[in-house]
Amino acid sequence: VSNDIREALDLKSYDAIKTKFVSEYGALGPCSLESIQEYLGDEELDMNGKLWKSHTNVTMKDTLKKAILQNYSVGNHGLTEREFILYGGLVQGDVYEYSLESFRFQEACGGALFWMYNDAWGEVGWTVIDYYMRRKISYYGVKRAFAHKKFIIRQVDDCILIRGINDTNEKMRCNVKFGYVSFDGTISDTREMVFEVPAGKRMQVLKEKTGDYDLKSGAYMLYVYDESVDHAMLYTCPNSQLQYAESSVEMMEEEVTGNDKKIVLRAKGYVCGVYIAGNYKCSDNYFNMLPGEEKTIIVKDAGDRVLELKSIR
Repeated sequence: VSNDIREALDLKSYDAIKTKFVSEYGALGPCSLESIQEYLGDEELDMNGKLWKSHTNVTMKDTLKKAILQNYSVGNHGLTEREFILYGGLVQGDVYEYSLESFRFQEACGGALFWMYNDAWGEVGWTVIDYYMRRKISYYGVKRAFAHKKFIIRQVDDCILIRGINDTNEKMRCNVKFGYVSFDGTISDTREMVFEVPAGKRMQVLKEKTGDYDLKSGAYMLYVYDESVDHAMLYTCPNSQLQYAESSVEMMEEEVTGNDKKIVLRAKGYVCGVYIAGNYKCSDNYFNMLPGEEKTIIVKDAGDRVLELKSIR
């Protein structure tokens, strides 16, 4: 892997940063299709066009394209504009989510400020909210990373460590299932446990030696039996290097409440990049699902409209 950030991206490099406070850093990503079409006006979507380039941060160069190709399997063809928007957003979201989790995982780190929150005009840039106040894909990665209650898994030397974070004023007590699970769900070497984290604390809840598992066709996964706390999975390599087949996500339930819609999703196997198309404001979006996972999503202002559920694989 190149050490030049313009040529390559290694998420695990964030685990090596040991500092008490990260004062400024960032990652580039595109706006939504709707926002790009708005600032392009009558111009066609064309990454080589003058107007597109004038709305692209000059420091980007080919960094994001290279990161997309390194981290996601998008075929042998050149990236289309719509693929660039989707996968570029996922890459930016991966960087922010993984890095912020890395900083929260470090016991001595007190916080991090990423550059930046919202745009001064429409562009492919650093933010998670664009000029038109639409959420970028990366918004959801940041939202998950900053959750008040969460568990983070990392591999340190020959050990698997899980740290629990509880920023609330009440004790967090969760029934969990943890262990190695294959991406198709057929192998599950797991055990049931209870993790407790006192109010306002960040602490290690598990440490164990790594086992002899195939980490290309499966991963260490943590299932949390509490809808307010996300599941977790150990990141070992880019998605493009993982070996898993396409799996389905089923919409189990739909319920309209006022002008919003609640949906319950269930994944058969591991699914990457699940999202509700249409640039809705959601309680969560552009997320991965573990084998057998059920997830409840609130889609704001969806009413009784038919929602289009997609994933990258």
